[in-house]
Amino acid sequence: MPDILTNGTFALLEGAQTFSGAKTFSDLTISDTNIPFTNGSSTLDIQQAGTSELTILNSNGSNIANLNLSDGSLLTNGTSRLTNAGALDT
Repeated sequence: MPDILTNGTFALLEGAQTFSGAKTFSDLTISDTNIPFTNGSSTLDIQQAGTSELTILNSNGSNIANLNLSDGSLLTNGTSRLTNAGALDT
């Protein structure tokens, strides 16, 4: 167990947890099937010095990973490209 007086805050990983402030994880696995963002609009910010890519992958080898846009539109650089009804925006 870390020395709380030296290393700051300590949390037990038991039951529901609520964290605030910046946290850094170098290897994170989430087993939940639903991860709600409850503060309105959210951004997944990939902070890499060069060009990067966000991939949705089902890596078990026998299934696929679908992206289901349940409402709203698909946008690129703020421009609507695909509506929720499946129509291409031009």
